[in-house]
Amino acid sequence: MKQLVSDAQFQIFDLHVLRGWPARDVARALGVNIAQIYLAKLRVGRRLKQEVQALKRNDEVGGKVAH
Repeated sequence: MKQLVSDAQFQIFDLHVLRGWPARDVARALGVNIAQIYLAKLRVGRRLKQEVQALKRNDEVGGKVAH
């Protein structure tokens, strides 16, 4: 997943979403504005959701072939 988004966006997502830091604290720590926090959360979250859906599709196809 980390290779699919910019390092900065992944770092923001990691701190805010995965580690639960408040957006204000992430913005201060990384020197970005609050809007960038929410934009990174949206973009990385959307990409993560796409990857999970792709994995589910692959698993379903694999499951059907194995039977």
